[in-house]
Amino acid sequence: MTCKEAQDLIMPYINDKLDVDQLEEFLEHIEYCSDCKEELEVYFTLLTGMKQLDEDKNLSGNLHIDFEKSLRKSEERIRRARLNYVRKRMIYVIICCVFCIMLNINPSAVTELEAPDENLEESTYFMEYYYFLDKQTMLNKEIEKHYEEMMEYILERQANNIIDIKSGITGKPINNNSGIKEDLK
Repeated sequence: MTCKEAQDLIMPYINDKLDVDQLEEFLEHIEYCSDCKEELEVYFTLLTGMKQLDEDKNLSGNLHIDFEKSLRKSEERIRRARLNYVRKRMIYVIICCVFCIMLNINPSAVTELEAPDENLEESTYFMEYYYFLDKQTMLNKEIEKHYEEMMEYILERQANNIIDIKSGITGKPINNNSGIKEDLK
């Protein structure tokens, strides 16, 4: 904050019109800039004395002490605002945690755990026991499980390939078992 900006905030400070952020910046500047602090004290003394005269009060014996009290009061206001901010955040976090816990603990959702199926080999979900077996064992189990299906498929494909090869050479299917030489004639 510059001295010009601080001087513009002197009257709002005296009239207690600054928000907490402005007040904090203003007090930081006043703390390190003796010229602005002196100007603030002059304005404070003059305006406080005039208020006391207008209200027919006795003038304070030492306006400098009143000025220092005003600065401490403003610093306390900043501390309270910061503390309130932290308290609000802590309460918000606690409320969020309680809400999450309440969502996770639903009495109707608590049920007894079912016993796992005894026959894991019939399961299509292999991740349950994948890490307990090595890859070769897993492969062997899967081959054993589907061996008959694989053999039927292989035999069927071989039969189709022989017909495809024979019909591909002559363009017509072979009806006899005599071989390719007779079909080429």
